Formats: sequence, structure tokens, C-alpha cells
Amino acid sequence: MKLRLRPAAAVAISVVSLSGLTGCAVFSPPTVLRVYNPSDGLSATVGDVGVRNALIVSPAEGEPGVVSAVLVNSGTETAQVTVAVDTGSSPTTADFTVLPGTSFTIGSGSGAANLTGGDVESDTTGWLQVPEVTEVPGALVPMTFSAGGAEASVDAPIVRPCFAYENLVPTPAATPSAGESASPSAASTPSPSINCQPEVGEDEVNGETGDDNAA
Repeated sequence: MKLRLRPAAAVAISVVSLSGLTGCAVFSPPTVLRVYNPSDGLSATVGDVGVRNALIVSPAEGEPGVVSAVLVNSGTETAQVTVAVDTGSSPTTADFTVLPGTSFTIGSGSGAANLTGGDVESDTTGWLQVPEVTEVPGALVPMTFSAGGAEASVDAPIVRPCFAYENLVPTPAATPSAGESASPSAASTPSPSINCQPEVGEDEVNGETGDDNAA
């Protein structure tokens, strides 16, 4: 009789185990269902416009910076989006026009700008330059997006002009010749002095410590 009860007991234990796992799945939703930012920047929604991957590219504290973000207009009407970056003394702002059902890229790498933060835009791309970033790369800077009476704010991270952002460097204003007006220059290449690799000490590379060297 005991041998006949063992298979039944094993089935009962299996059912109880599966029930416990099912309960965990119900009360702990999969990670893929949680809202997260898949890139370096932050996202937000302002009216019918979705803000994607908002960040600032700057080589160092006290240097100019370039805003990078994508505006997606899911509405049926043209949206006028105002972007304001809190640079400490006074915010740097610019207005962008996003057509219905389209996306608009701020900081496309092919834009132009002057040192006052003005924007030069086409139908799909624009440029917004911050005269001076008051924080170091890795810190956060408040950035506000406004459209259609709605407003959304994010703490945008500051990243260095490296890798995917190597073309997003501040563009200096061209020096005009006699009788000519100033015009923005095209984006330049990153300065060779910018270190895009993590700073690692020689001891860490060799797997050594100060105590080991002393020994």
C-alpha cells in the first residue's frame, strides 16, 4: 500500500510547487512589462508629443553643451515644442515645430548653432546649444518640455562627446570678415584631449595593490 501512495504523493507535491511558481508570476510582473529608459537619456510625454532619450552632451564643467533628444508627435496637428534647459543663472530655451505623425531630432549632428543657444532647424532636425553647462559629465541638469499648454520636466544626464555622441559638440560662431555678418559654423570633430575611456590606474590594470608592491 505504501508503494501505491508514493506516486500520488509525488503528483500532489508537484502540483503544490507549480501553484507556488504561478503565484510568484502573478504578483511579480515580468521585467519587460516595466517602464524603463532603454538608452542613456530620459523619456517624457507632453501632450501628444513623446520625448525620447533627452540628454546634454558636454566635454566638461563650464563648457558649452548640446541638447540631444527626439520629439515624436503622435497627434493629428502640428505641435510647437519649447525646450528649456536650466543652466543656473538663466534657462536656455528654443522652440521647435513637430509636424503631425512625424519625429523631430534635436542635435542631429548635421545642424548648426551659435553660442547663445539659438536653433537652426529643418522639418525634421534642429539644434539647441547651451552656452555653459554648470555640472560635470555624469551629473543631471533639469530640462523642461512644453507643448499645447502641457509641460513635462526631466533631470537630463550629461554625457561626454564620445562614441554615439562624438559629433554632438558645440559649434563656435564663425568670425565674420569686414562687412559680413556672423553665421554659425558646422559641427566640428571632438577634441583629441577628450578621454572617452574609463580612467583606470596602472595598479588596477596589473591586478596589483599598493600593499603588494610594498611587499
